[in-house]
Amino acid sequence: MKKFAPILAAIVLACSLATVATVTTGCNIFGPVEEGHSAVVVNAERTAKLSFYTVDGFLEWEHANRPFLSSDITKAADEVREKFPPAYKALRDSTKLYKFTRDPDDESKLTSSLKIVQGLLNIASGLLPPPERALAETKAAKATTIPTL
Repeated sequence: MKKFAPILAAIVLACSLATVATVTTGCNIFGPVEEGHSAVVVNAERTAKLSFYTVDGFLEWEHANRPFLSSDITKAADEVREKFPPAYKALRDSTKLYKFTRDPDDESKLTSSLKIVQGLLNIASGLLPPPERALAETKAAKATTIPTL
């Protein structure tokens, strides 16, 4: 276990930095929230795009390199592979519901779904090598629609 301590420390640090970056900038690769738009909806839709392409890129990269990766990375990928589809669906469903109702309870559900997806995004982003991460961010920024699973 001690030989994996530096790897685990690097993963925790990367995830922490990615969390701070996502929370403080609201996925700023898309720019600021325009006047008159709901920040929670805009951030949910931006996170949906970014998480879709980042998680997809991470899982493809992990699958192609699995024999060469540490068990910590493969376990993280397996966790993301299992948890992301239902979390992403919940985010999309709660976004659509809140856009329709604008009810505070639905906003709370949307915020909860958003946090779960952001956590999975942070794992994937923290472990994905920078060139692949940049490609995922470019795909998300260019996407004109929010992908479906």
